[in-house]
Amino acid sequence: AANITRDLTLNDEGDDVSALQTALTDLCYYSGDVTGRYGEATKTAVEDFQRDFALAVTGMADKATQEAIYAADYRPLRLGCVGEDVRQAQIRLMALGYYTGTVDGNYGTGTMAAVASFQLCNNLSADGVAGTRTYKKLYSSDALAAISTPTSTPTTGCLLYTSPSPRDRSV
Repeated sequence: AANITRDLTLNDEGDDVSALQTALTDLCYYSGDVTGRYGEATKTAVEDFQRDFALAVTGMADKATQEAIYAADYRPLRLGCVGEDVRQAQIRLMALGYYTGTVDGNYGTGTMAAVASFQLCNNLSADGVAGTRTYKKLYSSDALAAISTPTSTPTTGCLLYTSPSPRDRSV
């Protein structure tokens, strides 16, 4: 972990700010240049991180915030998130049969619905937010896959109800 020597806040400069920006970039919170200057974009990234990790939202990277940032392996994914971590989750959800949308790294309503279905089938709180418990289960070997059609042979998976499309109804 990084050597935390001071609280970091707006207009601070230094290698510790660069390290913070790099860590926030790795977690997909910060997309600006790593400049070593704590500007508005860094403050916004810190606030978003604090919000996601239930820390006091101050925009200042105090010791507790920095420790949490450097210890975090991933961020909770929710509606509006964009990044490579979202793309990887979409790929995994698709492999398990929950996601049929475009793998584009944008956490939209389709990704949220796929996460909620996955959570429901895997006995997790189905809120559509991919937090720590959802991540662990999603990437575990015992994650239950979606089964869209019933089979006559016993399977381990979760049967998803899909409403019939209008063309499936008899006239």
